[in-house]
Amino acid sequence: MTTADDIRAQLQQLGLDSRGNKSTIKARLRKYQKKEPSSNPSNAAQSNDSDNEKEVDASLSAERLTGRKKKAQSRTTDATADDTDGCTDSPTLIEKNSRYDYMLAFDVEATCESGISFEFPNEVIEFPVVLLDGKTLEVIDEFQSYVRPVNRPKLSQFCMDLTGIQQETVDNAPTFVEVLALFEEWLTKHGIILGEYSPTKGHGIDNEHFSPSKKSKKGARKGKGGNLQLTQPDFEYGASFCFVTDGPFDIRDFIAKQCLHSRIPRPSYFTKPYLDVRTLFRDYFDLTNWLNLEGMLKFLGETFVGRQHSGICDARNVGRILKQIAQGFVDLGNENSIFHPANDLLVATPWSEAKIAKFAGGCVLKANRHIDQTREVRMWSFEKVKRLEKRSSEQQQTTAAGSSSGANRNKEEQNEDNMTVTPENEPLKATEP
Repeated sequence: MTTADDIRAQLQQLGLDSRGNKSTIKARLRKYQKKEPSSNPSNAAQSNDSDNEKEVDASLSAERLTGRKKKAQSRTTDATADDTDGCTDSPTLIEKNSRYDYMLAFDVEATCESGISFEFPNEVIEFPVVLLDGKTLEVIDEFQSYVRPVNRPKLSQFCMDLTGIQQETVDNAPTFVEVLALFEEWLTKHGIILGEYSPTKGHGIDNEHFSPSKKSKKGARKGKGGNLQLTQPDFEYGASFCFVTDGPFDIRDFIAKQCLHSRIPRPSYFTKPYLDVRTLFRDYFDLTNWLNLEGMLKFLGETFVGRQHSGICDARNVGRILKQIAQGFVDLGNENSIFHPANDLLVATPWSEAKIAKFAGGCVLKANRHIDQTREVRMWSFEKVKRLEKRSSEQQQTTAAGSSSGANRNKEEQNEDNMTVTPENEPLKATEP
């Protein structure tokens, strides 16, 4: 009876892996013997081969196996070198670098004012998501909805000019809670969420679970923000996924603020770790500063597609950047390569051989941001915004009145200086009674 040690010894003689239990290594040996009949001990016995001849056959077989591996590696290298655009564009490489079934490129737009503090209580007015296949990073589907702001329904001219979103558009849009319900139906359609139960649909936060501020009552009175506790049951998920954003602002700030405005718990899909592509890009290429979407695309030799600060266009370009860095880069010495020294806009640092090898393998896509649910959301109350706007308006009126008064005085003085004294315009004198 052949023992496991005997089988392992044969595998070692053939230069094969000898790890595993008896059934595993036995199957491995049989598979090899079917491909290489001369290595079968029974066949060798029938042909009266000597022990030395068996060892020679085993050695030759091992050499052939090694040769096949080297040829396979050579074919892989040649395939990479034949690429003409400096990018491997390998589905296998993307799949290797991805850690999720789906990636969701996400970039909201929110109400804003010119020159205002980041503590402004922004309300979401566009909610776009681009669903990417985790294995290929190809676009599967898109979700987009405009959102009607409730607390400050009128958009500023600055906001409309920046985002391209008009007042009529948001006036006819659903509220944020209604948009979340539609979004969750969309996630269910793609198998990311299982079942029809929605923790956010039809559920609000009562005063017991809403605290304007945990740090100080003084801060709470000033409207400096608040905390949300996730009290509703979680979803059941049918696939792994990761949101991808340009910076931490969309999920960390805008979604957090809007959930406070809508008095709903932060949905659990927005509590999971997410991928900040702006930070990933900076770290992957060893840059000293963040680049915005346009800057990252320019670095890659690409241009922004669509309208900047349109949420759906921004999300699509986030997906483009993600695919570029996941599929890797090959230095072909042409002008389209990010490594070409003539491309001053593209080359941030001198590329060493080690860096070039790293970039050829592509960037691993995994979450690099985590949600701290105990973090206080710092923002002004809407009452404070009204007070600030009133004060600013009064100051502008005072300044305008002062300027107008000063202008009138200057005009009068100038007229007096230019006056020609005639009997008609001679100053009146008081007459004696």
